[in-house]
Amino acid sequence: MKKIALMCSTLALTAAVFAPSAMAAETKLAPAVIAIVDMQKVQEKSTAYQSMVKQRDKYVAELKAEVAKDEAALRKMEESINKERTTLTQEELVKKVDQFRTKMQEFQQKVQSRQEAIYKSFSTGTTKLTKEAFDPAVSEVAEKKGANMVTGSSQMMQFSPEFDITDEVVVIMNKKMPKFDLPKPKADK
Repeated sequence: MKKIALMCSTLALTAAVFAPSAMAAETKLAPAVIAIVDMQKVQEKSTAYQSMVKQRDKYVAELKAEVAKDEAALRKMEESINKERTTLTQEELVKKVDQFRTKMQEFQQKVQSRQEAIYKSFSTGTTKLTKEAFDPAVSEVAEKKGANMVTGSSQMMQFSPEFDITDEVVVIMNKKMPKFDLPKPKADK
């Protein structure tokens, strides 16, 4: 009786193990037709992406100029405190040093906030460019070429140039979105 029970459980286990294999054999996947996109080349040749980079660089340059001006004012304030150090009472010195520290903290927070705003603006722009121009261009070229899989060239160790659809993607992107206005960075402070 134990032999029969053991044989039945072995048969049930064997059926459970091999049943998914039988089902997988029934559903065959289509052969992979791969297309490759070089993202670095897309960024270099996309007119919309390049316009975003120029706008971001302009915002960064403006921030650098503002930072230089604020740093000069802070240095001047620090030099003033150092010159007056011997003539001020301890209480007055502490008050001026505290004011300087407060200004320094405000300056650092302002710079960080502005940097984050520029990053967020560029990131938002990149996402929108991807959704509205890049993804549709990749889909269009992949469909035209009969590709059912698209990957980045950085993930491939070696491939034949005929799989590269980058130039065609860029042409479609540049027609669909020749320019892109980056959202103006909005800092909290």
